[in-house]
Amino acid sequence: MEALIVIIFCIVLALSIYFLIRNNFVCDFKLLLNTRCYEICQNHLGSLDKLTLEAMEEHQELVKVWNSIMAIPYEKFLFSFKPLKPEYWLTEKQLAFLRINEF
Repeated sequence: MEALIVIIFCIVLALSIYFLIRNNFVCDFKLLLNTRCYEICQNHLGSLDKLTLEAMEEHQELVKVWNSIMAIPYEKFLFSFKPLKPEYWLTEKQLAFLRINEF
């Protein structure tokens, strides 16, 4: 009986340590994605000579993609065993938005 308790304790301890470490990586990954999206939107606005209706529509599309990336639940990242790399989590449209080769 005591051996069973020790085994269960070790399993719980190992899972706790895993989720503690994974949580730090997930936080960094979400911050990286958010920062990259912010930079893309800021660069787009900074590159405009004149604020036109077409430019604002284009910016709204960029913001929609940004919001779709940020809508991925934190818990989904945390409780998954997939690597924390954009190509495993994002759609083609989202990857194109991030210009993944510059990531």
